[in-house]
Amino acid sequence: MFDTYTAHNWRNLLLALAILARCLDDFSAISTYRLSLARFLASELSFFNRYYKLLALNYEILEFKPFLFSSDFAGEERKAHLWKTREPFRSGTHRLFLRLVLNGSCQVVDEEKIVPDSISLESSFGHLIKELLHKHSNQNISVDILIYGPEEVLELEVGEDDSFDATGHFPILLGYDESGRALYCARDKFSGDRNVFFRGIVGVADGSSSGIFMKYPRKKRNSKKFGVLVLRFDPSDVVAHNANNVEGALDPTGPLHWRRLWPLEDPSLQSLTTGDQYNRIKSIHLSVDECMRKASRQPNSLNKHEDVTFNKDKPGASETGYDTSRELEITNPLQDANNETRGEALRKTEESQGYSNAEELNGCIRGEMHDVQLDGEGMSCIQSETITVMTEPKEGMVDEKIKSLEAKIHRLEEELTASRAELEEIRR
Repeated sequence: MFDTYTAHNWRNLLLALAILARCLDDFSAISTYRLSLARFLASELSFFNRYYKLLALNYEILEFKPFLFSSDFAGEERKAHLWKTREPFRSGTHRLFLRLVLNGSCQVVDEEKIVPDSISLESSFGHLIKELLHKHSNQNISVDILIYGPEEVLELEVGEDDSFDATGHFPILLGYDESGRALYCARDKFSGDRNVFFRGIVGVADGSSSGIFMKYPRKKRNSKKFGVLVLRFDPSDVVAHNANNVEGALDPTGPLHWRRLWPLEDPSLQSLTTGDQYNRIKSIHLSVDECMRKASRQPNSLNKHEDVTFNKDKPGASETGYDTSRELEITNPLQDANNETRGEALRKTEESQGYSNAEELNGCIRGEMHDVQLDGEGMSCIQSETITVMTEPKEGMVDEKIKSLEAKIHRLEEELTASRAELEEIRR
């Protein structure tokens, strides 16, 4: 069985299509049975995906005559093999995209499988939330979700010497940039030895020859080899999701579209998904909400004291453009509970008295500088005898963390088992 999930594999069928074309071209040279079989196989190939269909129906572009079955025959085959009507989002193993939208423009994208899990502030998406809030705390930020099945999309490879051309394809729309230009979903493809690794999701515009892929924390690389996700079938050949007719659909690509997840969840999500899928979505919503609240509570020194820019010419700028020489450190999440009161008191004092140095404030919160004195210029920290501010995590917190990690390992093992079963099913 050919891998129909990768668009470039249509080339593997060229020889088979050539044989079928010759059979259908010379009626006198083959039996009625072989002619019928050739017609059936040609029709079957056309339903693997839209690219096979284009080859079958327009084979003359490859110096062969087109398939010559009658319109009645094609119509009957279409009825027999058209995908059955199904409830939206409810068949197979589904995945999802999350996007952060700032004032209407798509900023960042992350991909997750629908499995029982949550997003922490220390995850890649949590880092994105934290950075976006630090730079745009008073602006309109929202989180959207797109649910899709692996059988609904293909990956169109863009090589090192090529650029992405959307002509003739249905690329998955991620959103728009600040200038209103459409951005499409692309995966980074890093080749090493015999394996290919996906190392990020990014939006690329029509005509792009490369993409900047982020690997958190704060690393990026420019890749000239990536894959753009496109629809596997023509929208006219698939029974459209009823969800398209439900109010709230955003930025559609054929039957696939986005829906609002945060701050106010689209109420139709529950009716459009299964119970397990909605529980996963609800878990993500709660996790995103928690990340937003934690990020907003942390000292926003990036806005108050330091102008974090993307200017690589600044001294100490890293390869991502962040000024790492002056960037403040974030405390360990396990210590947040023990230090929330102390940190809040320090922040209130900062607001009323003013701080002479943002690094000193951060040091006080971390416990690296401890004695505080007031002078005519305001509040400052001086280094003196060490007084431990950070306490060891309580035993109950450690036990809870261990249980959480064990549960996560168990879920990953279940997911691995399910993926192996799905792979075996595809191979059969």
